[in-house]
Amino acid sequence: DPVTAAATAAEWYSTALGYSDLTSSEKPLVLLNRGEAYEIQNKLDEALADYQKAADLGGDSKALAMLQVGRAYELKKDTAKAIETY
Repeated sequence: DPVTAAATAAEWYSTALGYSDLTSSEKPLVLLNRGEAYEIQNKLDEALADYQKAADLGGDSKALAMLQVGRAYELKKDTAKAIETY
């Protein structure tokens, strides 16, 4: 069941985010992955929050994070915010 697997993955990513030795390039990727796990569970507000945090951290994954932010707004039927983000 994909939703159950995504819930388990979200827990793992949450645990990983608690590790103090994550590098500045790893943390946004973990946030993006947890956001995707939340999205699979239809937890769009949580997914959007993780995508936005990843974007705010900047770095090499900022563009991907912003794409995910826009897509999350689309899934939430907030077309104006999606357009603004894109």
